[in-house]
Amino acid sequence: MTMIHPSPTIRIQPRFDAGPLFGEPAGLVFDGVERWLWWGPDLDGEDCVAIRGGRLLTFESAAAVQATFPVLTLKAVAPASPTPGAAGPVCGPVGCGPASASCGCDSAAADSDSEDGGAAEDDDPVAADLGPAQDWVRGKRLAVPTESALNLWNLGIDVARSTGQAFVQRGGLRDRCHDKLMANQAPWMFGLEEYQPVWSARELAVLRETLGRAVHVLRAALP
Repeated sequence: MTMIHPSPTIRIQPRFDAGPLFGEPAGLVFDGVERWLWWGPDLDGEDCVAIRGGRLLTFESAAAVQATFPVLTLKAVAPASPTPGAAGPVCGPVGCGPASASCGCDSAAADSDSEDGGAAEDDDPVAADLGPAQDWVRGKRLAVPTESALNLWNLGIDVARSTGQAFVQRGGLRDRCHDKLMANQAPWMFGLEEYQPVWSARELAVLRETLGRAVHVLRAALP
């Protein structure tokens, strides 16, 4: 008699067409809905997000991302003792954080977390609220919401690269606008203790155009 043995339980990963080699959850609140992505560097070291069928592979929570993909940050693979000339902390998809292209951020915050027993690493990730930036693009806010605007810009870059969409994000006044947003959020990168941007009319027009394009990129990429 032929014995039929039960097959071992196999965990099937969701298929995705392209995505990070290793990554971490990246959350966003966009059009009033919270979504989570799998974000990290691709084969070329460029920041990207997982896509399927040309659209973003989204999850309802950071826990759902962590339960699906191997979550591995740059901090986890960095050498215990930094070597001379090694890159410092880097900027993540929603501002300065543990993974992305190097920005030379100060490591004081990370050292402080370590001295406190690494409590910060136990904190749940927080989704970036892109709503204020969307409201500003629509003319519903007067002041530029710098943090939300920077997050929208940076996510627009990563999503456009991942999905093959056109997004002119740098060059000319765009460089100046992005630097002002970054200096407000990470002034130490520019040798400052703090920075409050003052915008010209032309800069505001370029900023609104760029963020408006980022909104279009995200909407076109969402399933």
